[in-house]
Amino acid sequence: MGVSKAKPYKLIIKSMGQVLALSKLYNQGHPVVKAKMNEVFNQILKLITETGPLVFAESPEATLLVNGEEVKEEDSLMKRFIQDFRNLKLGSLDLKYGLTIEELGTFIDLLNNPEKVSGNLKIREYLKNNGSLHLEPSFAAYKLVNENEIVVKEDEVARLSDIPEDKINAFIQCLSLGNLDNRALKEDKAYSLLAHDPAFLCKVITDKPEYYNSPENFTKILWVIGDYLIGEIESVRQEELNRKIINELKEKLVVGEGGKNIPKEGINRTLVAISATLQLKGLILLLVKGINPDIYLCGNISKVKGEANVNLGILLRLKKQVFEINPDKLKKVEDKINRYNLIIDALLGVGAKGVVSGITAGVISIINKSKAYILSVDIPSGLDASTGRILGNSVKADKTITFVAKKRVCLILKPEGFAAE
Repeated sequence: MGVSKAKPYKLIIKSMGQVLALSKLYNQGHPVVKAKMNEVFNQILKLITETGPLVFAESPEATLLVNGEEVKEEDSLMKRFIQDFRNLKLGSLDLKYGLTIEELGTFIDLLNNPEKVSGNLKIREYLKNNGSLHLEPSFAAYKLVNENEIVVKEDEVARLSDIPEDKINAFIQCLSLGNLDNRALKEDKAYSLLAHDPAFLCKVITDKPEYYNSPENFTKILWVIGDYLIGEIESVRQEELNRKIINELKEKLVVGEGGKNIPKEGINRTLVAISATLQLKGLILLLVKGINPDIYLCGNISKVKGEANVNLGILLRLKKQVFEINPDKLKKVEDKINRYNLIIDALLGVGAKGVVSGITAGVISIINKSKAYILSVDIPSGLDASTGRILGNSVKADKTITFVAKKRVCLILKPEGFAAE
């Protein structure tokens, strides 16, 4: 965890601990408490304005997660806040933009009086009735149990041996039918344990010949599991836990002998795609919560191949709408693009060769004419990554974010007005 990220979070937690201690001695109306409350409110407001919602979440290791960053207690003030937060059995709480000092006071009151109300659903109802619109409980508490860190909800059964055979059979049947979203089963306390146990899932899908003798069926059943784990994510921490399950399942199927007759490279490719989808959903929750971007594709969705098709599949599984651009839609697209404040360019990658033409060239021209801030992914579309040569037409980026390694064209060549910073 970077120091620059942790420092403001630690300061806020310490300040909240001070408010809790003072409000126990006096009351929230006391001048000393009000002064400290105003101070911490301004700290929180500044952080929310700069980075978005402030998310406090329980950590299984008895620490605290703030916007996905683990913050460990360093003194009695931090320890007090973390313990009081855990006593609420809340799971996580979003402090959203528009937070008022009265709502912060409600949060402090809850922390000081967990006997008044606790639990995610009860606190949600309590906040709603008190008009606290900018304090939002976001998911149920999770914990890790057993040596292999199976993820289960609070108060649920923690051992596979405790689950009746008829419930296990019902789960397996739903898995076979490709329907793990069966509402009746999801409400059962045993269901979450089965869906989050890599060893159990591995055994189920490798015991059936119809799976391990057919690459197509094997891939399909892996995506049924993946879609369930993706669909239930409501927090960054939950994404991390579910991705751990997929990684453990991959180890059993790829490193071990679980895949049987199925080529291991195919299993690995599918599970890597599922893991990437989980990670992308976690990033969306953390970084762009409340933002719903328009996503465009130059050409026809059915003709997308290779790695681009994998990434497209990830977006579609996240229920994101992708707009196809064809020649007769260019004018309509231009009208929409001219209304945007930010454009993220991911049209072409580092492997682009030949002259950019057709729809892609037209879209690049529209982007360059717009007044939006342009952020290119890895490399501005239309540049040769090695030589810096403009391949007929190229996006003029305001800034470029590279992955894996800095690209030579951005470091050395920097074509005038194209690669930018």
